[in-house]
Amino acid sequence: MIKIIISFLLMAMITGCVQTPPEAEKPEEPPVVEQPEKTVDQEKPEEIKYVKKIDETKDWVYINDIHTSDMDFAYLDMKQTILDSEFTSGNELENWFNTIVTYTPEIQDFTINMDSIDAENINRWIQEQVRSKLADPKSRGEHVFKVKTFENEEILSVLIRSCLFLPGSGWTSDTYIYNFDLFSGKTLTNEELLEKVFLDNSQVKDLLKRTFEENDEIACDYPVNLTSCYYWQDFDVNDINYNYIFMVDNQLNILWSCSDEQGIEYYKQFSFK
Repeated sequence: MIKIIISFLLMAMITGCVQTPPEAEKPEEPPVVEQPEKTVDQEKPEEIKYVKKIDETKDWVYINDIHTSDMDFAYLDMKQTILDSEFTSGNELENWFNTIVTYTPEIQDFTINMDSIDAENINRWIQEQVRSKLADPKSRGEHVFKVKTFENEEILSVLIRSCLFLPGSGWTSDTYIYNFDLFSGKTLTNEELLEKVFLDNSQVKDLLKRTFEENDEIACDYPVNLTSCYYWQDFDVNDINYNYIFMVDNQLNILWSCSDEQGIEYYKQFSFK
């Protein structure tokens, strides 16, 4: 009996040694979630806040209509004289300023596309000019009214020519130049324009002096004999009657007044960086 009990105990011990206890339950690890890589915020260019346009789909100055007509038949005997008056000996802009009479007079109806008081006042004047010129009887002459514009990131320069040809009496012409601040929509005075290009009246005078000294014939390089010019000593940025300043891209430009033997006024253009 004792042998049977001992044998049973041995079998139980052997069975207990063979069985392995279950692994202790490990805490479940959370699933790994891939985090998106942090991207460095790219520096956004600062938005330029210009003055609001009247029509955001159009340029700063846009043409509404162009009125053209051939010179009246009564002027045909002056055709060659008129054609000869086309100015071609300067650069493109000088030619534009100096050609007063054309065989096909052109009146441009245009708008300065700015929602500002200054632009509104000039636009009202433009419309008055266009209406009066279109209503003027042919017997009183042929009108020209046209515009050129230049702009950079800060300034819009608007150049306007208004001319009247009177057969047998000659012609008259006027030049108007407006420089607009594109951020405020206000017109700039000459002093304010010079400040934007870091110049003052005396510095511009020195630039003109050097220009004239480098070329003594600068006032007389046209086929016409320009006998009188306003020399650099006369320059005063406040005198808008004789000196017009404007921007072409980022260059300051001065329109200089000269006259020939008959007293007819011509313009020279000077550009300064």
